[in-house]
Parts: sequence; C-alpha cells; structure tokens
Amino acid sequence: MNNNTFNFRKYVPVFSIMLAIFLIYSRFSSLYPFAATWDQVDFVLAVRDFDVLNMQPHFPGYPFFILGGRMIGAGLYDGPKALSFFNQLLILSSCIPIFLLARKWLSPLSSLMTVFVVQSLSYPAVIGLQPMSEGAAVAIVFWYLWSINLAIEKQRLIFDILPLVFFSFLLGIRLSYISYGVGLLYLLYRIWKRNEPYRRIQLFILVLFAALLQFLWIGAIAVNVGGFSTLWSIAFGFSEGHFSDWGGTAEAEGFILRIGKLIFFNIIWVGILSESIWLLIAFLGLIASICWKSSEKLESLSFYRFLVVCTGCYFIWALFAQNIDKPRHILPIALWVIFLLVIKALQKKSRVISLMVIVWIVGHTFIGYHLQKLQASEQPAVYQLAEYVSSLEKDWVLFTWEETRSLSYLNVPIKHKRVFDYQLFLSDILLNKNQRILITNHVLEGFKQQGIKIEGKVKELQTFSSNPLFDPIYSNIVLYEWVE
Repeated sequence: MNNNTFNFRKYVPVFSIMLAIFLIYSRFSSLYPFAATWDQVDFVLAVRDFDVLNMQPHFPGYPFFILGGRMIGAGLYDGPKALSFFNQLLILSSCIPIFLLARKWLSPLSSLMTVFVVQSLSYPAVIGLQPMSEGAAVAIVFWYLWSINLAIEKQRLIFDILPLVFFSFLLGIRLSYISYGVGLLYLLYRIWKRNEPYRRIQLFILVLFAALLQFLWIGAIAVNVGGFSTLWSIAFGFSEGHFSDWGGTAEAEGFILRIGKLIFFNIIWVGILSESIWLLIAFLGLIASICWKSSEKLESLSFYRFLVVCTGCYFIWALFAQNIDKPRHILPIALWVIFLLVIKALQKKSRVISLMVIVWIVGHTFIGYHLQKLQASEQPAVYQLAEYVSSLEKDWVLFTWEETRSLSYLNVPIKHKRVFDYQLFLSDILLNKNQRILITNHVLEGFKQQGIKIEGKVKELQTFSSNPLFDPIYSNIVLYEWVE
C-alpha cells in the first residue's frame, strides 16, 4: 500500500473508544431531573409507592420498568433520575444485539458502525433520558428480535424459549409494543417448518409457556389492585379513554393528514432528524449514496424482510392506536428504519457511503449532546408555571388540563383543578366566587372545541415556554385570568 494513503482502519479502535466514552458520558451526565408531564409523574411516584389504583403508574402498571427504577433508586438516584438511569443501562446493553444482528449482513467493522449509528440517533437518545418506559422498551425490542434470530439459527428448545422471555419483559415494560408479537408468530411458523417429531406438543408447550410468562406480571398487577375483576375494570376504563378522550385513533382527523404527519413529521423530521436542517442534509446525502451505487442481493433476505414486517406492524399500530401528537410513540420505527437503511448502505462496501455514515454519526452525536444537556438543564414550561403561581396570594384558583398532575407533584400552594367541560367550569367558578380565577390555554382550547366563545372573558398574564422537541403538548403554557 502507498504510504501516502490514509489508512482509516488503523484509527478505528481509537475513534470507536473515544466515541463510545463520549456517548456514555453524554447520557449519564444528562439524567433527567424533572417530572413534567402526567405520565412522567405517574412513573416517578410509582418508584416511591407502586399503586396502580392511584395511577402510580397508570394502567397497565409497567412492573418491570418500575422495578428497574426502584432498584436504581435504592442505591443511586431517586425519582426521575432513577428511571432515567435505568433506561440508559438497557439502551447501553442493546449495543450487543444491534451488533450481533448487523453481523448477519456486515463485517465486524461495519457492524460496529451500525451500532454507533443507532446509539447516536439524537431524538431517541433525548427521549430515552426521560422517566418514561420508551427508552427501556426500544432496548428490549432489539434483544427480543435478536433472540428470535438466534432461535431460528440454533433450532433448539432452550433458544426457542428465550424470545418468550424477552416478549414478557417487553410487554411488562410497555404494553403498546404488543404488535411485535408478530415475531412470535413467525417463530412458531419456523418451528412448525422444522418437521421435527412431536412438533405439535412442542408448539403447545411454547404457547403455554408464553402465556405463563405474561401471566407472571399481569398477576402481580392484579394482586396490587385487589383482583382480576378490578384490573379488568381499570383496563377497560383506561383503554376507552386512551382511544377516545386522548385522540389516539385515526378517527380524530383525516386519514391522509394523519398518515402524512406520522411519516414525514413524526418519523422523519422528528424521530430521525431531530428537527435539524443539518441532519436533513446529511440524511439526503446518505439516501443519495445508497441509490447511487447498485447493491448486491442481501444474504439472509428472509430475516431482513421479517424485520421490515415487524416495523411495518408497529407502524400500523401507531397509525391507528397511538396519539400522533406525541412523536415519542414512533421511537422503534425511527430506530429500525435507520438500522435497516444502514445495513443496505454498508453492505455495498463503498468508501463514499462509509464516509457519509461517519458524518451522520458525528452529526447526531454532537446535536444529541447539545439536546441532552439542554433537556437536563432547561426548566419545563409546567415547572415555570408552578414557580410563578407559587409566588401568588392564596386567593387564586387555577384551572388546568393535565398540568395539574405536575403541580400536585411539586406541591404548589394555591388551589388547582383539572377541568374539561365548560358548564362544570362555570359551576366551579360559583363555588369559588370569592377567589380570583386562573386558567391555562389548554383549557381554553378545549372550550373553543365545545363551541364556546372566550373573547373578552380572559386576560393574558404570562407565557411559559420550553423546547417543544422534549414535550410538544405542554412546551407552551399561557396563563390567563378569568375576568368575565
């Protein structure tokens, strides 16, 4: 080789170690210290006192996630940081299955690059720091799908059981990832195709064992709430509210508008690009480089297609059954889309593509670092609201939407109440006629949807803002005084 030629491989170990240290440092030095949303408060309170009846946390209880937070909280951190730390441990562990899955198609070096691409993706890194179960769940998804591949390759009962265990962990961390159950159906199909003796008995045992593993955490929740009948009532009430009151279904808006928002805004602009023009340019360059050079047919194409199907199944679930106003619901889609794209790109063995991938990693790493630090230090809008109303006299009554959950957590001294219905609001005003009334913009927007004209009835007092990437719903809170 010409001595003047730059030998990139020579510097790979040093670069990889430095990047790994930086990614680990950026995550564990940016643990999230707030409980700024209704769901976050539910989870944080559950670490201290697990009580599903009192929404600590809400249904279905997320027992494995809360258990992880409690284990961390017992020795290192309390509250939000305990859950944030647990998320990071599982996300860090997912480097192993990401690497092993990538090795089905790529060299060790390219597989390592794939790990860095997935781990450096900035929006998932930011959301993974919040005290929510998404971070832990997306990590378990990687372990789960890798275990299915392992079971298919090894064709032994002990390995067939492993995906069942990971799927139980997955649903016990985040039930809304249930669409990944298609992976178990695929595994059972592959076991059936082995044509082994007693395969019917083997399949029956596996299905029975899968049900038993799910029953372990469901039964624990039933004990916590006082029985299966109570658990069923909670489940029914929560599911009904989730799909109707929260606007989580496709009925809430036009289908074309919904699917466009899910793909182009939630998945691409937010999930993959973190609302960054620079990352958009890098992404377009990566796509162009993939299209520029023809590729050889992938080996293990059937499993690659299986991963595409799993991602597609979750996409359909997110489209019809998730609240698309919260982009965090698309985390697994963003991560797996990037994983699958990078596999296609790096298997071409092009220096240009490798360079584009490195640019992509570096760009996401530094943008992610900035966002993680900002999220850990910037007061959420609801905390700013709490600070402001705490300075007021106690003759005020504040009417909010979901902000009241965080205000209760922060022990705000003035009276505050959650309200949806305008007529009930008027009744509450009469009950508090000797007190001054405060109201937030989210309540007013709900009144407008009920056909109520609020012009001339309120006076704007203060606006509280934080980064909408971290919380698109409550990043802007406007406080009004009711003056009618």
